[in-house]
Amino acid sequence: MRRLNHLLSQYSGSSQFSTPAVEHLIEKYKFHRTNPQIILSHCQWQVSNIYKNLFHECIAPRICPLLVPALLEFKSDDVNKCITKRGAKKGKKFEDKHMEMLIHHLDTVHNAAMIVPFDAKAMQCLFSDIAKLILTVSFNELMFRRDLCNLRSGVRIKHNVCVLVQWFRKHQFVQIEIILQPLLQVANLLQARKTVADIQGFNEICSSLKVSQIINVLRHYSPIRDYEPKVSASFICNVKQKLLALRKETETGNEPTIIPENYLNANDLLNFEPCDVDLKTVEIPASVEAYAAKI
Repeated sequence: MRRLNHLLSQYSGSSQFSTPAVEHLIEKYKFHRTNPQIILSHCQWQVSNIYKNLFHECIAPRICPLLVPALLEFKSDDVNKCITKRGAKKGKKFEDKHMEMLIHHLDTVHNAAMIVPFDAKAMQCLFSDIAKLILTVSFNELMFRRDLCNLRSGVRIKHNVCVLVQWFRKHQFVQIEIILQPLLQVANLLQARKTVADIQGFNEICSSLKVSQIINVLRHYSPIRDYEPKVSASFICNVKQKLLALRKETETGNEPTIIPENYLNANDLLNFEPCDVDLKTVEIPASVEAYAAKI
């Protein structure tokens, strides 16, 4: 359906969709007496609708329940929570079952997308949206969980997110690491020293976080007994003033602390790409044929 959308744009005769690589095909197949805009709009709606249904019905329901236990709560050094993978060498330990299940679901989605097959741009779009889903669910949970705002959790969360980042790197989704930066930066903030001398450094290690989010984490922070001093209200006020002074052109301090749940962007799938597929070989989806017959 997505490829058909590109082909309809390509052969519409519009100069904005003309490229030297496929000029010979455009000249051969361009629509001289037909305006494909109605069918094109229908195809775009179909692509967007199919993608949203795929994401909300097949991907998100399987991934979302695993995010908090796999990324935020699992202690990677807890031997009792490690499992031995079937078929592995004796004594070899793997991550907690929730992390293993999360990686398994990502592998399943990736394998299915390869079979379809998704082109590189569609694959990037899909896994970027999955990364945004992971960030949104995990980050927003952190904003409300006082029990997760401590030094130990910071170490744990950073380790678990790095495991996930390694999966994205392994599958050539290097740019997706940027999407998960806010989660890593919260982990860095939880691990950072919290003295007046360190406030300037907060601006650097938390460059992807809003001041309101930094303040929220500090307010929820629970120091380890006899190891760290308590984060005082005056210190938090000092942090807010100094960071807002550094970001006075971009922030007011009243920005929301949670990330909006608008991670899906099906429009990226509709961005035109030239296609060298011969129209004679294209199989028109039945839904499009039925729609075309009505107009």
